Amino acid sequence: MSSENSSDYREKEDDDMERIVWEGMDVLGASISKMTILQMVSVATDQKVLKIVDSVDEAIDNLIGKGLVCKQNGKYQIVNSKESAAELEKIGV
Repeated sequence: MSSENSSDYREKEDDDMERIVWEGMDVLGASISKMTILQMVSVATDQKVLKIVDSVDEAIDNLIGKGLVCKQNGKYQIVNSKESAAELEKIGV
C-alpha cells in the first residue's frame, strides 16, 4: 500500500469513528461523559475501550473542531446549527 493510499485509509477510519461517535451521541440525546462515549463506541465496534480510546479522543477533537460537538462541565453534547448540518453531510451522517 502506498503512503497516499495509507493516508486515504486512515482518513476514512477517522471519518468512520467520527460518524460512530456523533450518531451515538445523537441517539443518547443528552450531555454525556467521555466514558459513556467510550462504552458506547466499544459496544458498537465490538472492541475493548483501551483499544479505541485514542481514536475516540481524536474523533471527539475533530467533531469539536468542526463545530459539531461542544464540551461543557466535563460532558459532551451535540451543537445544533445550520453550519453543523453542512459538516454532518461531509462525514456521511
